[in-house]
Amino acid sequence: SLNTHRKDDAIISLNLSLKALAKSKERGAARRAEQLLFRVEKLYRDGYYSRKPDLVSYNTVMDAWARSGEKDSAKRAEQLLQRLEEMHNNHGGMKPNTRSYNT
Repeated sequence: SLNTHRKDDAIISLNLSLKALAKSKERGAARRAEQLLFRVEKLYRDGYYSRKPDLVSYNTVMDAWARSGEKDSAKRAEQLLQRLEEMHNNHGGMKPNTRSYNT
């Protein structure tokens, strides 16, 4: 349906926005990427989107942290990886892949 198509487009748009933030040299870009990811997660839980952020979304935010050079970046990326693992173990969600662990 058109409505489902539009909501799928939202995840594509999310991933493009996250990628732009990850490649940005701007201070605070990784934090903004993570906030955007969590906001879309919440909109999915609230029923606004039919699709939740995908593995590309999470890997891109971990990449944003890795590129950021901020002092807590490794910890923040690791927390996202743990979040992915918990979602997979508890809800049969996305399974982290090689890229998730190598970011």
